[in-house]
Amino acid sequence: MAQCFINIENPKGFFYPREVIAGHVTAILNEAAKMQKVTLKFIGGSAVRWLGNDREFHGNNEVYFINGLVLMEPKTPEKYVNFQAGEFRFPFQFQLPPNLPPSTSISVPKNMVKANVEYLMKTEISVNNKMTTASTAFQVVSSPKDFEEIRDLLEPTSLTEEKNFGCLCCRSGPLRLSANIQKQIYYVGEKIVFSVEVDNRETEKELGIIEAKLKPVFTFTSDSGDTWVDFGKNESSVRLAENMAPCSEKRWNDVTLDIPTHITPSFDDSGCINMSYLFTVKIGTGFASDLRVVFPITVSSRPPNMVQQASQPFPGAILPPSTTDGQPSMIRLPTSSNNPTVSYTPQKYCPPIVTQQPTLKQSSKTLV
Repeated sequence: MAQCFINIENPKGFFYPREVIAGHVTAILNEAAKMQKVTLKFIGGSAVRWLGNDREFHGNNEVYFINGLVLMEPKTPEKYVNFQAGEFRFPFQFQLPPNLPPSTSISVPKNMVKANVEYLMKTEISVNNKMTTASTAFQVVSSPKDFEEIRDLLEPTSLTEEKNFGCLCCRSGPLRLSANIQKQIYYVGEKIVFSVEVDNRETEKELGIIEAKLKPVFTFTSDSGDTWVDFGKNESSVRLAENMAPCSEKRWNDVTLDIPTHITPSFDDSGCINMSYLFTVKIGTGFASDLRVVFPITVSSRPPNMVQQASQPFPGAILPPSTTDGQPSMIRLPTSSNNPTVSYTPQKYCPPIVTQQPTLKQSSKTLV
């Protein structure tokens, strides 16, 4: 009987695009056996599906890479190597392609939206002409933005919106809402610092809740080019006031709203799933349409002024939520009638072919 496991050497728990994944495949043999081959496959891709307003399901599937390594394949005429009982390790290295979207899983009950970006590796070991397999998912985090790329987003910005009430002879207003933020790009765990001014002097209407929110926006694209935009739940919010009296004005300076550390950063590297964020300040007016100002913002994986080599962890890095709950799942690849286009073939490192039995590491009797 044979068992196999994939061990990844990565203390920080995730990878950036272009980073090298290193580790080893472990094979455990309970008795002497003939090993024919050890392979390892790396797969990255995304899939989305939703129910459109036409009551038809729309979907898409994208493959970022499918690459395989041969870790052991003897060149002897017998096509196998005799192994004694024990534990054996086969090292590997694999460089991820650039511009990968981060691992994520999205589920929106409305319109039955399901979307995910997954990365996994699968090993197959042939022992005594019987195949043993194992697979594991690994997490990818978006690359930090380059400073030159986001220079304009580091500038402050302001917005003002107005609203009138009533009609004709009983018209009052305007109610004016102004807000400003110090920049338009942030990183996970940072605080959005903003100021708000509400001018209600020209109305006799009592206002409701005044609050600020951070909300994700998902844009999905089907294989036929149809798009669907959906809004996720509020990731963070802060309430400025429960109400505000008529004929009054008020200003809030340097208010902060926390960006949670667990959220997925903004990304637009996928052809079928894109993710962005909106920072919104809203006044409850008691009507169907509240008064609000909306700032599109970018959330990065780490501060742009801390750009390092992709292989280096960054301070305070948080592992994204697992998309598989510990159970890796194969990405559903397109059918043969819709073969994927692999846009990038990363360089790969193939260890020397094993032509003789490697050094045996004695296994514990507790290994089964």
